Amino acid sequence: MKPLDSAKLAVLDLLRGLDTDDAVELLEFCDTLASFVNRAPEGRDHRRALPSSLAQLDQWCEARETLALLAEEVKAELDSPLATFGDECIVFPRAETKSSEFAEMSEETTVHVDGFLYDDDDIDALCDAGELERYRCTKCKDSSAMQQLDFISHSMTREDLEYLFLHYFGGRGGELDKLHVLDIGCRTGAVLYAAMLYSHSPRVMGIELSPSWAGLCVAVADRHRWLGPGYQQIEVFAGDVADHAHIVRDAGVIVMNNVFEFFSDKPRQRDLWTGLAAAWTGAKYFVAVPALHRQWKTCGWPREKVAEFDAQFAVDHRYESGEMEMVIYKRRAE
Repeated sequence: MKPLDSAKLAVLDLLRGLDTDDAVELLEFCDTLASFVNRAPEGRDHRRALPSSLAQLDQWCEARETLALLAEEVKAELDSPLATFGDECIVFPRAETKSSEFAEMSEETTVHVDGFLYDDDDIDALCDAGELERYRCTKCKDSSAMQQLDFISHSMTREDLEYLFLHYFGGRGGELDKLHVLDIGCRTGAVLYAAMLYSHSPRVMGIELSPSWAGLCVAVADRHRWLGPGYQQIEVFAGDVADHAHIVRDAGVIVMNNVFEFFSDKPRQRDLWTGLAAAWTGAKYFVAVPALHRQWKTCGWPREKVAEFDAQFAVDHRYESGEMEMVIYKRRAE
């Protein structure tokens, strides 16, 4: 008999020995375990994705539930599902920029919906309720000009964050417990909340250009500081990343979810990357969406600068979720 068949029979025997309520609870327990194993890196030994104890599983579940509750709290602060504020200047990549995956997007046909706040099912429900549209007429009163809209998020989803902090970095007790985490362009605070919930990082920092987003992050963290030291770790710095080089230098893990391409023109993007390169001397990991080299090709960052980065860092892991690709770079051993 195959090992899997033997295991299935053993589960059936266990269930027969339990009363109905306990049997249902055991099946729910297995379903919860499966939800964590299914999100583990492809090809990784599943045993590394299992909790070491029931207490650890409870902590993982609590972190997942709390992250969802924080997303609901941020939603309540917004006037609409559209994830932009009036103090943001959105810059769309030009169509001639062939290296950009966003080159075909335009202001008229793009909808900004935050992936941390709304998953695909949420978006479907919003469209069904008429709160979001999927098609738009680009020429008034001309039905032939109806065009399907592009949805874009400037944040990771809750599933992506769980994958990053729990499965890649190993959760609490892992390497992040000794590293400072920085999210450049923290917006809703999603990365900050996940780092706080899934690790014991001694410092969790965010830099946000938009005063509105920065203020929202601070407000959410402040409301929860009484719950424990985790929320007290969160620090949000409002303003341009170029003015916070000292914060970048203090970071061991830097997370960047395409923070420049939609918010700065190409010359400014090149200047920002050059400034970051001078400041990221303490970083051990970069987490980038999309790949850094794709972003650098789009903005025309000098090849010699790219070569300097490649001499210091190498790709350690790639993760794809839908159309999103997250690339994790690790500093080369000296």
